Amino acid sequence: SNSKIESLDDSTIVFYKDVCKVIHAIDNRLELRGRDSLGLSILVNSYDFQQNIKDFPLDDLTKETYYLYNNSKYQTHTFTFKTCNSIGALGDNAKEIKNLLNKNKFFNKLIQHGDIKSATIMAHTRWASVGSVKIQNAHPTSLINNSSDNRNQTLALLNGDIYNYKEIINDAKKDNEKLISESQCTNDSLAIPAYLLNNTNLNLKSAAKMASDFSGSFAISIQHTANSENITLLKKGIQGLYLGFSYDGMMFASDVYGLVESCRYFMPVESDTAMNISSSKCSSVDNIYLEIMNHKSGD
Repeated sequence: SNSKIESLDDSTIVFYKDVCKVIHAIDNRLELRGRDSLGLSILVNSYDFQQNIKDFPLDDLTKETYYLYNNSKYQTHTFTFKTCNSIGALGDNAKEIKNLLNKNKFFNKLIQHGDIKSATIMAHTRWASVGSVKIQNAHPTSLINNSSDNRNQTLALLNGDIYNYKEIINDAKKDNEKLISESQCTNDSLAIPAYLLNNTNLNLKSAAKMASDFSGSFAISIQHTANSENITLLKKGIQGLYLGFSYDGMMFASDVYGLVESCRYFMPVESDTAMNISSSKCSSVDNIYLEIMNHKSGD
């Protein structure tokens, strides 16, 4: 943001540092595999933040989004920032994402002045294999269920391939044709939020069932507003997925070189694993909570 660092409290500085750490993991390492788009999603849980997004209009609704969800005890804010360019240099996309973050006055107001409970961050760089290079195909892929009884949002990243994605999406279209078509996403990652559209509470069991119903080789990460303090990870097949640990928390990446800049230790995730990482219980390497299930056996 444009605020001077001496005016920020320690927790705000740590948050900005964590966002930069995630972006740099892609900018310095993972973009070497593919860089036609970069997307960042930040889910923030806060207590009673009174500012209204209408007072801070977004510059470009194709590149950034914001949604608010009122949970029973706190508010959940979702932000996405995206850019794409089939021709460009390494680092261009990261610069654009940082620029979007810097100019988003509402986001910076929330981070600097909101009473933050917890937050999760996901990022994805893409080499298009299914679907053209366009903003709507940049991850995270997102769909919102606007049912009056069940308003929630799924944000998903995919590395690998979901072979039966057309079948999954077409099945979801039976009840949500307009919503899915309006997303304009044409790649296989759309199968993830489409599958979860009517899921009122994303728990590990329901996520594991989704992974079992998908055919292919993939690593998936999910933020869901009904399970807003967790990130859910799924792995099936040979696609890479690694956990990295540092003195102040943990990260995950599809390759080890996305972790080496920030993490001292790392470990591979085995195939057929479903896992929840708790943001409220990851304050240090000694305080990390993981909920793990084998989605093939259900154990």
